[in-house]
Amino acid sequence: MSTTFLTKEEMYELTGHKGIRKQVTTLISKNIPFSTNGIGQPVVMRDALVEFYTGNKSQVSQLRIEPNAKALMEYQNNAKAKKA
Repeated sequence: MSTTFLTKEEMYELTGHKGIRKQVTTLISKNIPFSTNGIGQPVVMRDALVEFYTGNKSQVSQLRIEPNAKALMEYQNNAKAKKA
C-alpha cells in the first residue's frame, strides 16, 4: 500500500469514477490538487488531500514543482532533430 499517494481504490472513492478522464474532470471541478504519472493517470498526494479538507498545511505541500518548460522544449527539439 502506498502511503504517499492514494491507491486506485481510494481514487475511485474520492472521485466516484474509474476512468482517468472522469477522475481528472472531477478533481479539477473540486479544485483538488493532483498531478499525473508517466501513463497519464491522476495522482493525489495524501498530504495534499488532508490539506485540502482541513486547511492544515504540511511540509510536503509547501514544495511546489513546476515543469521546466525550457528543458522540455530543448528535449522536443533534440528529438525532432534526430528524426530529420
